[in-house]
Amino acid sequence: AEYEGVIACEHESRGHRVQGETSTPRMRLREQAARGLGNLAVCDLLEDRIVSTSAVSALMSLLAEGDAPAKDAALGSLANLVGNEQMRLQFVGGNGIELLREPMKNENDDLYKHAGWTLASLAVDPGLSDEVVVRGGLHLLIQYARSQNPVYQEEAAWGLANISSLSQHAVPLMEAGAVPPMIALTRSEVQGVRMQALWTLANLAVHQDFRLQISADGAIPALLHCLATLSMEDEHCLVQAARALSNLIVATENRRQVVEVDGIRSLLRCARLGSAAVQEAVTRVLVNLSYEANIARKLVHHGVLAVVASLLASPSVKVQQEAAWVAVNVSLCGDAECETATAAPAAADAAGGPGDEAETRLTSASTVPARGETTANDGTENSMGIASDSSLPAKEGIVGASVNAAGVDDSESRPQPTRTFGEEVSATSGYR
Repeated sequence: AEYEGVIACEHESRGHRVQGETSTPRMRLREQAARGLGNLAVCDLLEDRIVSTSAVSALMSLLAEGDAPAKDAALGSLANLVGNEQMRLQFVGGNGIELLREPMKNENDDLYKHAGWTLASLAVDPGLSDEVVVRGGLHLLIQYARSQNPVYQEEAAWGLANISSLSQHAVPLMEAGAVPPMIALTRSEVQGVRMQALWTLANLAVHQDFRLQISADGAIPALLHCLATLSMEDEHCLVQAARALSNLIVATENRRQVVEVDGIRSLLRCARLGSAAVQEAVTRVLVNLSYEANIARKLVHHGVLAVVASLLASPSVKVQQEAAWVAVNVSLCGDAECETATAAPAAADAAGGPGDEAETRLTSASTVPARGETTANDGTENSMGIASDSSLPAKEGIVGASVNAAGVDDSESRPQPTRTFGEEVSATSGYR
């Protein structure tokens, strides 16, 4: 009865609204009704019932028309309901993303956090990510990522990581300027913030058209900093940093930048860590670095052979395979073979044709190509993969992580931000 009364109160007040209504008794009545709905929405059993009425449209109306306290109440209730799939559909269909613009520019922190959480929750819904992009939500998410609050940073990066998993969103993300704030967040002291930001960069690095731009924004030093400083407590971060780097260095300029900033030491450090997942990802980077003969020699100078020998003894078959590719590439970089080994890529660069960085490196004495690791985002092997005459198995390569609305990767568990959809609150307090 109390629930039905709150709904009726909201509808009645909407029907009697007059132009210019601000802080009136009726507005306060609407505010309290919205807060009541927000408290009821904390109960999972009531969520569906609330959404099945016209509550969402009533709250959106109050968000559009109300004064600051009423907007806070309406937006807090919507934030508590956003975990419901039907609510998200109604909200987006009612042009709700546009209604979030003003609260996200507001200096009121309550409005800001409710709007940001609602938008991030829409972004991680794979059925609605297109709408978030088309309706201008990307710029709002990126603005949210620039907040100084780590909670908001993680939520924003969580949304952007999910959006970046779909190849059609790569261009809008790059045009909206998503890369610089994600690079900045890789240095966050909060593990969850780092992980979501690295996941976003790793997904964007899949796309060959953007590798030089991502590098120009400062990604390579940031990724190497992660590999040089993080411990095994950050295993997921290390894997994603290596995953991003392995695709970025398919571009010749980016490979050389790794050497210029003394990144080889960081890579060899990570390759010695105990995690098979980290070893596999980092050794994949070494495969791509060793593709270029001069860099392969530098790897040998830094002690890569001892590292490869230990990796070949790994209990993980995948680690062994990656290590074998490094050994193959290094074995092809002898002085007599270097000119032959680098001639084909140089010709491709000069021609400027498609797949400049995707040529395999062969010597006249070998039928085993150097391994450059990358795939198109649809998971198909491109021309940098294994040659048809190779006796070594082709690898699947790296594709954008497909994530669902709960923020979980298809292949491994990825924690979502710890913020809850809502807590029970008093009639005059805010929401979280």
